[in-house]
Amino acid sequence: MTMNLKELISKNINLKKGSNKRESIPIVNLNDLDILYEKKVSKDLLFERNVFNYLLNNKSRLGINELFKFKNVRIDGALKLRDSSELILLEIKYRLNWFKTCNARIEFQLFKKNFYEKLTEDSNEIRSGLIIFEEFSGDWKRKADCRRLQNGWSYFYEEENFLKSNDFKTHIVQLKNNKLVTVDNYEDIIELSEGR
Repeated sequence: MTMNLKELISKNINLKKGSNKRESIPIVNLNDLDILYEKKVSKDLLFERNVFNYLLNNKSRLGINELFKFKNVRIDGALKLRDSSELILLEIKYRLNWFKTCNARIEFQLFKKNFYEKLTEDSNEIRSGLIIFEEFSGDWKRKADCRRLQNGWSYFYEEENFLKSNDFKTHIVQLKNNKLVTVDNYEDIIELSEGR
């Protein structure tokens, strides 16, 4: 059957899902991180291991109560802070650009939709996602003459503000030289607003 474009865009298309027999989310024991990554791995996986090791080794200083590493559920992991029951989703990107950011944002949404209820009986809604990256790439790595920061910082938060999602906020954090860098490190050139 041939369909013209007008007919196509007027339809709501829902593909039939295969059965998802997964009863629970496979959570990796963080004590086994080195075993998990002991084979020769790509730079992406090596960076992922470094991020989880950094978070694990700095749990107390960062205020992390629980840290989860996931397998085969769209996102890399999650954490709970000491003073909150909120689950913060984690996505780790070795290089970050517009495509990788879009990818992480949709992975967060798919996880919320398809897997969250299997992870916890907690009724709290997931409201935050954190993308941890090592370097910007492409035009995100460049720095315009009019900026103190690489373009990626501005591009990301311009998009985040454009999306204006009050029910889910995403932030980016750079892990570089074993140190976390956030846009807050440049507080003299940003305007912070209260609330989510």
